[in-house]
Amino acid sequence: MSTHANALPVGYKLDEYLIGRLLGHGGFGLTYLAQDTNLNALVAIKEFLPQEFALRNANSEVIAKSEFDAESYRWGLDRFKEEARALARFKHPNIVRVSRLIESNGTAYMVMDFEPGMTLSQYLKRYGATLDEDLVLGMFLPVLDGLEALHRLLLVHRDIKPSNIYVRAYGGPMLIDFGAVRQAIGAQSRNLTSLVTPGYAPIEQYTTDGRQGAWSDLYATGATIYYCMFGHAPADAARRSAALSDAGDDPYTNAVTRGQDRYSKPLLECVDWALQFRMRDRPQNAHEFRERLQSSPIRPRPIELPESLNEVPELQHGVLSAPTQPALTGRPQPTALLSGGVSLPVPGEATVVSLPVARGPDSLNPFIEGTRNEDATEVLRRGPSLGTRLRVLFQRLRGTVSKALAAVEAPPARDPNTQSPNTLTSRLTQHLREPRSVRILVTLIVVLALTATILAYNRRTSTDKQLYDAAVAADTLAAYQHYLQSCRTCAQRSTAEAAVTRLQKTALVADLQDHFKGLLDHGQLKAPADPNAGSVLHALEVAAPDDPNIAGDRSSLEAALEAEEQRVAARKAEQQAAERRVAKASQRPKPGKTAHVAPPQTAVASADEQMPKPVFALQPKYPSDAKGVSGWVDVEFNVNVDGSTSSAEVVGSQPKGVFDDAALHAIHSWVFSPYTQNGVRARKRIRMRIQFKP
Repeated sequence: MSTHANALPVGYKLDEYLIGRLLGHGGFGLTYLAQDTNLNALVAIKEFLPQEFALRNANSEVIAKSEFDAESYRWGLDRFKEEARALARFKHPNIVRVSRLIESNGTAYMVMDFEPGMTLSQYLKRYGATLDEDLVLGMFLPVLDGLEALHRLLLVHRDIKPSNIYVRAYGGPMLIDFGAVRQAIGAQSRNLTSLVTPGYAPIEQYTTDGRQGAWSDLYATGATIYYCMFGHAPADAARRSAALSDAGDDPYTNAVTRGQDRYSKPLLECVDWALQFRMRDRPQNAHEFRERLQSSPIRPRPIELPESLNEVPELQHGVLSAPTQPALTGRPQPTALLSGGVSLPVPGEATVVSLPVARGPDSLNPFIEGTRNEDATEVLRRGPSLGTRLRVLFQRLRGTVSKALAAVEAPPARDPNTQSPNTLTSRLTQHLREPRSVRILVTLIVVLALTATILAYNRRTSTDKQLYDAAVAADTLAAYQHYLQSCRTCAQRSTAEAAVTRLQKTALVADLQDHFKGLLDHGQLKAPADPNAGSVLHALEVAAPDDPNIAGDRSSLEAALEAEEQRVAARKAEQQAAERRVAKASQRPKPGKTAHVAPPQTAVASADEQMPKPVFALQPKYPSDAKGVSGWVDVEFNVNVDGSTSSAEVVGSQPKGVFDDAALHAIHSWVFSPYTQNGVRARKRIRMRIQFKP
């Protein structure tokens, strides 16, 4: 069990909380397992005790080491209390929940909910140095969800690393131990390690005036993912800064380069994005980083801890129910803290005591009250419930195995006058002094557990093979993706991913082929048409340069372009012939009253602009009531795409109103050559003058 020179003794009473064993400690405080004596529930209590500035005296009070450290200690204590108040207002399943702040012993205590589990760094040390991609996603997608909610309230964690991510037995990961106090104390300290965690802190955290924000937490998150993938943190930001400022190479090794054989490209690119040295090059908020992380083809899988509730015996019996060792501080131990006048042992003795809890069918109070060395077999003879029997049995079994392993690793010194066991079998025989029925039951449970494990493994392996065989038989994109999402061991992952890439390329080429043929049929061959067959053919050549059908597609496009040029030339020749016929007809003299039509008036045309010209222009009839009067009419009208006219209106005439109706009547029957701009027909408004002579 972990101890610490400055830790509160086991059994210390802090308001209504009874201090138990030490859960962890760092440079800025200690975390205890404690019991709420009002609710009979377990909590975690974090005590502010910075090792650099403070220590504990004989009265359990925390004091500054010297008068020079007093100001720094008070500054850090204020930040600790501010952090506790901020977290108490914040509720999120992936952020540690603070329920109370206690000020006592010259310091402050943060009371938090306790759940069984371990930190991510402890998990990696116990079950393997790295994580597979599905476990990485199952771990960090919830963490990013919590960070997004945290950043939305303008709060920054400042100290994300494997030891500050808690893997709960139930409920997924949770961020703990915020770095606000670390940042505050680091600003007052001359020790740089109190300000940052090398390898996980971005460069802006190395100075007290650096601009920090969501991008700083995302750098640390990327570094933690890097640690989970490769077993170590990336290059320190200070080292990277020194190399880059000296015009050298960045010592950071890209995740894409290192992990391409094990992890997907989207995940590796996300890690490299978060670990960019400059702030502006990183993701700026947790939402966009989480969305890009979700583009991974692997389905997330949460970590399942193999420990049961028996790993935390305090959950059943209280913080003083398991054998405990008081802190080795030399301070007087508190007594008479338990009902019934039970006193704590002197330093160096272990004890088994318990808080008085309600008696029920599963209560162990008859076993743990009033005695320390009572034999468990005596308790079993009293007839407790089956649940009580099994709990005592498994606790005895775990203690026996621990003793046996300790004896193997460090065998005790032998006394020549005594007979001590020399072999592992002898030691196990000495410790396993249980009735024969109990040994048979334990053996049966172990055999059944091993059999179930083997059957589950075989079932997973056979299921993976069936999924892969079905995907090969179907040879479809959906079948291979279903295999990658559902497989457990995924022995054929690389082959399936290669098949997915192949089928995606085939589908892309087929779509481009269909698009090209459609544009070819509709005559959309080249710009300014958008899209056009030429651009789609270019994309097809880039996607599949070795496709044998591309040569035929190129020939089809060239033939269509040549035919289009011939059609344009024929239309142009036909239009010129029509213009010549109109000009010849207009030169013939007509007896009697006549009307002369002036050429259309428009803005100056560009070189590629073809102006509308009259193809059929019937001469207006001279009004019978004009009585020998000459005049003119200016008319504006639209020439439509098909050459017809519309929206005609008189804009000027002389004499006014005499020839207006005759001019408008004639224009409605006129036909023009369509107006074209760069070969494309368009609507055009023109102005013409019609002169009338008797």
